[in-house]
Amino acid sequence: MRILTAAFLLVASQLGAQTSSVARVSSGDGFDFTIKNIMRGPELYGRTPANTRWSADGKWIYFQWNEPATDWREPLRPFRVRATAGARPERLTLAQSDSAAPYIADGPISPDGRMRAVDAGGDLYLVSFRDGSARRLTQTVAAETHPTFSVDGKTLYFLRDGNAYALTLDGGDVRQLTDIRTAGAAGAVGGGGAGGGAAGGGGAGGATARADSIKAATQLGRLEQQQKDLFEVIRDRAKADSMTRADRLAREASALAVINIAATERVQSIEVSPNGRAAIVVVGQQPATTPRAAEVPQFVTSTGYVENIRGRTKVGDALNNSRVLWISLPSGKATPLRPFGTDSTSGNTILGAWSDDGSRALMFALPSNHKSRVLYTVRSDTAALTEIETLKDTAWVGGPCSSCAGFLEGGKRVWFASEESGYSQLYTANAAGGDVKSLTSGRWEILAANVSADRQEFYLQTSELSSNDRNFYRMPVAGGARTRITTAIGNHVVTPSPDGKWLADVSSFTNVPPELYLVANTPGAAPVRMTTSPSAEWMKGPWIAPALV
Repeated sequence: MRILTAAFLLVASQLGAQTSSVARVSSGDGFDFTIKNIMRGPELYGRTPANTRWSADGKWIYFQWNEPATDWREPLRPFRVRATAGARPERLTLAQSDSAAPYIADGPISPDGRMRAVDAGGDLYLVSFRDGSARRLTQTVAAETHPTFSVDGKTLYFLRDGNAYALTLDGGDVRQLTDIRTAGAAGAVGGGGAGGGAAGGGGAGGATARADSIKAATQLGRLEQQQKDLFEVIRDRAKADSMTRADRLAREASALAVINIAATERVQSIEVSPNGRAAIVVVGQQPATTPRAAEVPQFVTSTGYVENIRGRTKVGDALNNSRVLWISLPSGKATPLRPFGTDSTSGNTILGAWSDDGSRALMFALPSNHKSRVLYTVRSDTAALTEIETLKDTAWVGGPCSSCAGFLEGGKRVWFASEESGYSQLYTANAAGGDVKSLTSGRWEILAANVSADRQEFYLQTSELSSNDRNFYRMPVAGGARTRITTAIGNHVVTPSPDGKWLADVSSFTNVPPELYLVANTPGAAPVRMTTSPSAEWMKGPWIAPALV
């Protein structure tokens, strides 16, 4: 990354000779500019509205915040404000916050665009965009997470206890899709190994068949055969036993293949294809040696003794790796994917979205040395990997929007952010590989990118004006002119409403603390301030904007 984004600092000064192009917050009688006062921190200049979310019907904005002059030791509290001019924030109780969780949680949108699937409190819900109502789908002790819709919208795929399941929405039937077991845990099956082999009755059936053939050649075997030849009841009993064994073997053959993973491994993520034909599993592997962390002595403790604070490990001291399995559904049989070549455990992988038709998924491969990043598509029918882009850097591959990617045109093309030019910019490519095209260019960065709900536009946060500004833009998915929506200089963290008509914008500048604004998603729209974070004492000022160099 060639541009280092400047930090937004709250700078105080009473040097009257210094001028600024930004208006002061207030002149008043002035702020008592003492060390004791300025060390009061957020109690003085306020808390940043955080974790901004919209209700499904777009009528409310929920966020974490604290009111002006709240003691600096207080944690952020849940608030909401109606998305209309003049509305005042309302603090929520813990019970209100918990009950509202399904209505404001993020999640995939159904194919017909009418509802959203979310997980909240370990259970699954369907939330209507029309009236914001929620339909509860599960209520269990186990946590159900990561819901996704099937292509036809009639089935919901989700995760529970490290495995994938399918829930039929019209009947409520639940079907297990994968059977991943950790070595040493209850139900683990030997013989499959960490490679994802299937366990079942095939091996035992083969051993029984060999034993029968040996037995038939002995004296006891010939005697049993004579008994079967002479007595009809014996023949009937043998036939029934044979049929029972055949039924058992057939059931075992049709059961899910057991995938055993090592005790040092954990399932990091599972993505089920919308067409229900495959699932991709990322299995994280712990380092062979326990990483050593820096220890910092803490002298002020509740025990009266010096205690150590465990710090961070050294970079590269012990590396966590992951491996990827492609699972065929409904059989559950696993095939290892090798995004790093012959070595399947030389880095980490990040799973992206599936295409709408479920034919392909996106996957980033990140080698442990951070010198490259490879973007693949994975087919749901063959487990074939197709390389879309390989990004290399002798220093470090990363930066803004490094894992931003998705599908366009119903899955025919892929969009992604890349620093191929030295700056983070948007590109598209054929989902089958090749035909890479640039959507944006310039000596500035794409800081965040998403596709609108109607799939017609990109929502972008960029440093296009300067490295000190982060503004919100819209751009057609085919590329072209970008439309700037936020107008104030400074930083903007924008959350669009479900229908895309409004923006919840947390905006700030060097002498203006972060505040929540309501902005229409149209060029030149005037922002409406929804919060006031600084204390009345801080508002006396004067606070001027320093020159940024």
